[in-house]
Amino acid sequence: MTNLFNVPTLLAYEKSLGKAEILELWRLFVHETENTFSQIQTSLAKGDVSALRTCYHRLHPAAKVFGLDSFAFLCAKIEHNLVNSSTAQLKDDIQQSFSLWQQSFSAVALYLECAS
Repeated sequence: MTNLFNVPTLLAYEKSLGKAEILELWRLFVHETENTFSQIQTSLAKGDVSALRTCYHRLHPAAKVFGLDSFAFLCAKIEHNLVNSSTAQLKDDIQQSFSLWQQSFSAVALYLECAS
């Protein structure tokens, strides 16, 4: 798997958009990701594969913007497996995505706090 947090990716976006815009986008991304994880839990309980796919499809590109390579990779993997009806490890992958999100969030939050 790739890096937990790819600093050069975030720096490139920060250079283009500015520090204040990145911080605002980060706040929005965190809020939306928390909502998405709630939707994932509900969709998983209902067995709604289409909704799960939509959730992970939404998370993947946004995670890439912030350099969350491992998390983005796992989101893409889950989405791919859902599209291809390969759900054998779905619950394990989703649990891993929750854990990886927490690790990734902590790494970026610490970086942004220190870089301020």
